[in-house]
Amino acid sequence: MPISKNNISQHELIGLDAAIIISTDISQKGMHGKIVNETRNMIFIEDVETAKIKKIQKKGTVFEFNINDKKITVKGDNINYRPEDRIKRNR
Repeated sequence: MPISKNNISQHELIGLDAAIIISTDISQKGMHGKIVNETRNMIFIEDVETAKIKKIQKKGTVFEFNINDKKITVKGDNINYRPEDRIKRNR
């Protein structure tokens, strides 16, 4: 099943390109890169500009994923689960 806005929470996020649209930490707004890890509360992004891995809190953050040249916006509160629980959640 291809990733779409309706089913992105049922897919693996590691490896996707992501940008931070809204964040409770102002310094993270506009950051973009590849997701390299995910936990229940955090997404780890390898920042394109600095090549450093940044920890981004899911809660209160809005992410924009670039998938097949389509931009999908997701509220971090909607994916604030352990990856294995999130994938099973909406089936």
